[in-house]
Amino acid sequence: MKRLFLGFIGMIAMLSAASAQENMLRLLLTETEKQMNAMAPMETPMGTVTKADLNGDVLEIDMTLNDLYSQIAQEKLESFSVLFDSKMAAITFLTPIVDGGFVSYEDVKSSGMSLFYRYWTTNGKMVADMTITPSDMLAAFVRLDSKSDALPLNDRQFYIDYNIASTAPFCPMEVEEGLILSKAEASSNGPVFVYTFTNIASGDIDATPEFVAEMREVLVTDLKTLSQYNPFLYEDMAKCGIVYTYVYNGNDGKEILRVDVPVADVFE
Repeated sequence: MKRLFLGFIGMIAMLSAASAQENMLRLLLTETEKQMNAMAPMETPMGTVTKADLNGDVLEIDMTLNDLYSQIAQEKLESFSVLFDSKMAAITFLTPIVDGGFVSYEDVKSSGMSLFYRYWTTNGKMVADMTITPSDMLAAFVRLDSKSDALPLNDRQFYIDYNIASTAPFCPMEVEEGLILSKAEASSNGPVFVYTFTNIASGDIDATPEFVAEMREVLVTDLKTLSQYNPFLYEDMAKCGIVYTYVYNGNDGKEILRVDVPVADVFE
């Protein structure tokens, strides 16, 4: 979506100068429809945006999921549905707009605009939909505008489920040569990511306190990098007390080490 907005954000700014009485969010969504259709089919990590239609106060967007997500949506729709959270989607949609200073609180409050997404499998079956309501838009604007002072958008369990739904379908997955992310599962504290060394047995590594501390430092650094792509997600997880647990097993199936990283450490 950022790439989409960058293509016409300057033109919208000029429109606003010429149309001071127009609602900026409405102008942006009107232009979004035009740009989406001009760029369609538009590839995203989840699938392909095929078309957009602005019907009154609702921008309707159709996406065909790629093969992997189509399969997941049909086989595990209940666990997959957490990824279609309207409050999180509103944050993603509004971030480039709010960061650019192109809309005000009053623009969002008075626009009455909403977004409606339809998700289709590769064989043409609609498997999910999501509505970003005007209240979702307003809550997202307040969250973005107030930065770290706002309350989390969702509760603790949501963020645990979100992590699992975002990761588990891709397991097992080779993350680097000799290391596989075998599975992702939930605990009461947060997600647990289980890795397996393919060419190292459990007895080959001496998990001393110093080694574990070094490993933890690497993991915190990695999380800090990831948080830059979605800072509000990580801020909310930190506020909810989410702890990431990393388990490393040898190729003999025995545990080598376990490292707990509170998401709050990302912001220290």
